[in-house]
Amino acid sequence: MSDDERLAELREENELLRQRLSEYQTIFDSSPIMFWYKDTKNRLLRLNRAAAERFRELGATVDE
Repeated sequence: MSDDERLAELREENELLRQRLSEYQTIFDSSPIMFWYKDTKNRLLRLNRAAAERFRELGATVDE
C-alpha cells in the first residue's frame, strides 16, 4: 500500500469516527435518561442535560 493510499484510508476512518462521535453526542445530549461520568475521585467530569437539570433541582451548581 502506498503512502497516498494509506493516507486516504486514514482520512476515511477519521471521518467515520467523527460521524460516530457526532451521533453519540446527539444521543447523549438529547436523552431523557440521566448520564454522567465521574473520575476515580468521584468528581463529575461530564453530564447530559437531564442529569444537569436534576442536579440543579437538588441544589447543586452545574457549570455549562
